[in-house]
Amino acid sequence: MKKLLFALAFLTVVGCMKDEFITEIDSVIPELEIEGAIGMKFYSSNISDTDMFNIKSPEDSEYSIEIKDVFGNLVAKSTIKAKAGNNVYAFYTRAFKEGHYTISLHKDGEEIQVLKQQIS
Repeated sequence: MKKLLFALAFLTVVGCMKDEFITEIDSVIPELEIEGAIGMKFYSSNISDTDMFNIKSPEDSEYSIEIKDVFGNLVAKSTIKAKAGNNVYAFYTRAFKEGHYTISLHKDGEEIQVLKQQIS
């Protein structure tokens, strides 16, 4: 009985943990380079778990990323403190259902860029 209660408690704690979907990476690969001064680029239009993306910023600044489902419902939002230049991150898809999403980059409440992506 104690084992069963311990297992249930463990699953409850693990299930309630916050699921982060962005982690910073230290280097930029050529496929992620952005020519302009500011923007966002994914490695591919089809995102799977831990795929990389780049946010290029002209200065140290704070950006927000919003992810909306096919119906326009906001399903996730994150704030990133980007340094001047390229900022590469890993995108974790565990928390998302497979499907089409709109991923938008914002700075100071202004929409900078919008990308249509498939999460699988």
